[in-house]
Amino acid sequence: MPGIGDPAPPFSAVDVINNQTYNLADYAGQVVLVIFSGPSWCPPCKFEAPVLQDLWEVFSKSVSQPTVQFLMVSCFGNETPAEFKTAVQNFGLTFPALLNPNQTITTQYEVDAVPTLVVVDTEQKICAKHVGASPPEDALYEEIYNLLLGCGAAEPKSLAVDLSKWAAVMTILFGVIQDGGGLGLTPGGKPIPIDPWGPLLRLSRDKKDVLSQLAIAELAKGVRDFKLSSMLEATALKGAATSMRKIVAKNARQPKELDKTFSVNPRT
Repeated sequence: MPGIGDPAPPFSAVDVINNQTYNLADYAGQVVLVIFSGPSWCPPCKFEAPVLQDLWEVFSKSVSQPTVQFLMVSCFGNETPAEFKTAVQNFGLTFPALLNPNQTITTQYEVDAVPTLVVVDTEQKICAKHVGASPPEDALYEEIYNLLLGCGAAEPKSLAVDLSKWAAVMTILFGVIQDGGGLGLTPGGKPIPIDPWGPLLRLSRDKKDVLSQLAIAELAKGVRDFKLSSMLEATALKGAATSMRKIVAKNARQPKELDKTFSVNPRT
């Protein structure tokens, strides 16, 4: 595989969903996450797929520069276009998912195991590599998130903010730090600054929803109409409970031990 600091091999490939052609060179000036994956057959790839989608939803809505582009590349030859397309649709992936006839791109990057992530920096050079995927989801999310930032991607900031939910979240967040002023306390009693946004950006969607719903439930108590207040609080708590069940169910489904990668010719 080309090494860190080497020029990223250029490639052009067709998206399995919309038949649009994507060229790596078109994203010069952006940070590109090239994802070598077999989401139809590779267990670690299947585990990684929803984590990548969560990350994409954060970075794709960001207005910070430089922006980030995700490009998934199908691996290996045993995965048919139809299987790849079905897997992409089943996982709800909304970033480009590229066909890889004759494994041309895989060969260029000398990939011999999936999932493999290659981060291409703004100068179209290879900045970082990440091979394998294993539980827990939050740790994998944060690892890839930090990998992108380390290669020059900007901290995501979005204009499309649900102000009502985030205001509720901040109410709870500031309620658990000293004076709501961005200070926390160490065990020794010394105040330290806390970035109120950083931890929230790294939470999974379900955990963000739990926090949001609990905050809404708390704010509902301020509604003067008692019946409306009770209804809003009950609905929010029900939503939080639903999201918590999803988190618990996901953890229960995750095997205690999962091979982090799969090699070429997995079906042979």
